[in-house]
Amino acid sequence: MRFQHFKRLVEDFDTKIILVLREQSSFITSHYKRYVYRGGFDTIENFVKDEIDLPNHDYYNLVKQLEEFFGAGNIYILLFENFPSHDTTGIKAKTIRSLLDFIGEKDMPNFDTHVNPNSKLSKLRNRTVNKGYEKL
Repeated sequence: MRFQHFKRLVEDFDTKIILVLREQSSFITSHYKRYVYRGGFDTIENFVKDEIDLPNHDYYNLVKQLEEFFGAGNIYILLFENFPSHDTTGIKAKTIRSLLDFIGEKDMPNFDTHVNPNSKLSKLRNRTVNKGYEKL
């Protein structure tokens, strides 16, 4: 099993696993778009066959293995889709609160939602969006 070695490394600790999952078709579509943007030209069928390791996206078996080694109560599944760019439903805050509860944190952090356009991260993001990944 793939988690035996990791389990031995952390066996003396109160280990919690946070597993971030993205719906598979959304993940594949996103990666295919990036592949095409970078100059790829193969069909999505060939892209999936050649570039996507489908067994690693069998979430059911992955979660079952994690539960076997660490216990179901020590696994938190965080869904990528719960962090939309424009959250009008409050799902981000609910997900963060649930995650904080899982790790035993009582207080909700105060997130600064203002983005400094002069920060290095903002400049890198703008450079990536405006000039493409290959320019990094």
